[in-house]
Amino acid sequence: MAKETVKNSTDAPKEAAAKEESPKKENKTTAEKTTAKKAPKSKKAVKKAAATKKKKEEKALKAEAKTTTAKKTTAKSTTKKDGAAEAKKPAAKKTTAKKDDAKAKADAKKKADEEAKKKAEEEARLKAEEEAKKKAEEEARLKAEEEAKKKAEEEARLKAEEEAKKKAEEEARLKAEEEAKKKAEEEARIKAEEEAKKKAEEEARLKAEEEAKKKAEEEARLKAEEEAKKKAEEEARLKAEEEAKKKAEEEARIKAEEEAKKKAEEEARLKAEEEARIKAEEEARLKAEEEARIKAEEEAKRQAELDAKKKSEADARRKAAEEARAKAEQEARVQAQEEQRLREEAAKKASTRKLITAVCAFGVFVLILIASSASNTSNYFVTTKKHSTLIYKGIFSPTGKELLIEIPTAVTLDTVKETYTLQEVKPLIFAHHMNSASALRTTEGVPDLEAIIASYEAAVDFAPGTEELDEALKQLEAAKDVLKAIE
Repeated sequence: MAKETVKNSTDAPKEAAAKEESPKKENKTTAEKTTAKKAPKSKKAVKKAAATKKKKEEKALKAEAKTTTAKKTTAKSTTKKDGAAEAKKPAAKKTTAKKDDAKAKADAKKKADEEAKKKAEEEARLKAEEEAKKKAEEEARLKAEEEAKKKAEEEARLKAEEEAKKKAEEEARLKAEEEAKKKAEEEARIKAEEEAKKKAEEEARLKAEEEAKKKAEEEARLKAEEEAKKKAEEEARLKAEEEAKKKAEEEARIKAEEEAKKKAEEEARLKAEEEARIKAEEEARLKAEEEARIKAEEEAKRQAELDAKKKSEADARRKAAEEARAKAEQEARVQAQEEQRLREEAAKKASTRKLITAVCAFGVFVLILIASSASNTSNYFVTTKKHSTLIYKGIFSPTGKELLIEIPTAVTLDTVKETYTLQEVKPLIFAHHMNSASALRTTEGVPDLEAIIASYEAAVDFAPGTEELDEALKQLEAAKDVLKAIE
């Protein structure tokens, strides 16, 4: 009994010191854990914290080993002293036992107080850890909500931009259709006016011929002057038409160049927009990949920190990391699908732009076609065969033509060309009508004066110069005088 009392009295101060040191160590460990949670989550900081923690654990193990050795040494020494005390002081055994019992009770009470204090400190530590954990979860939840909000806002902005772009393209398409419609109506109106003009000119010519025929006997001289005047007006009109044609061709060329310039600028702008869009998509993709990579690294770091804890906590953290990684992969897959959809829409828009470009090109082609068709109306074509010569007049078509006259002899021009002007083919037609009239006059029997007069009138219409015109008019008057005398 005395040995145990002495041992307890010897160990009591050491146990009290160990108990006092234990809460300090626990508080220090709790502070270190809290500090580790709040520390920046970089690779260097994690490695440094792990090394520090390992050193502290090694120091704690060494301190415990020293304390155990000291206890054993003290216990042996106390046992020896107790044996000596029992041998030397048998009479004071009862008195010492009573004192030891009182001291043991005091030590037990002190030990109970220390245990209560330790329990309270443990509860406070657990409570602090729980609050820190809740705070971290709340911060993670707020961060996730903020990221979801930013993502929703970005999607809404992209959607609004897409709708605005579609609206602009639709307006451009409607505008192009409206312009094409107006252009077609304008072409139809011009064509109708041209036909009406030709019809009016034809009626005026027929009327003039009829009036000239009725008044030929008493107004031959006036008619000759009138015809000369008409010829001059016709030449002036042809000259004005030629100048107007050249002006129209120049305007059409300038307009075509302007449209080609606008088209090139539009294509350059569309190309720049396409490159900017592709660049933005690439940057968004790289940013998303970088964020996913950073997020995965953070999850891996967090997992490494949690591996130092208990096995159950490590399993829970590992599961959370796997779920987060799966979520990141899902988000990356969804983003990749969204990018694929955007690329497909971009391809559709590019095909729409190509269609609009084709429509514009078709409009330019139509303009060129109309210009070439209008130009073709003033072209004449000469085809020489073995026993005849065919003269064609161009119609309102790029390459169309109609037969104007067939000369029953093979005639060649000084210059062989693909197309001729009216002034260049007039000598051929004039000579043909004059020869026809001469041939009719030399036939046996009564000559066909009406056919002769018709030939001379046709010759008057195609007289290449004033001398030829005077000759034709002179022969025409003579023929009419003969017909009048016969009647």
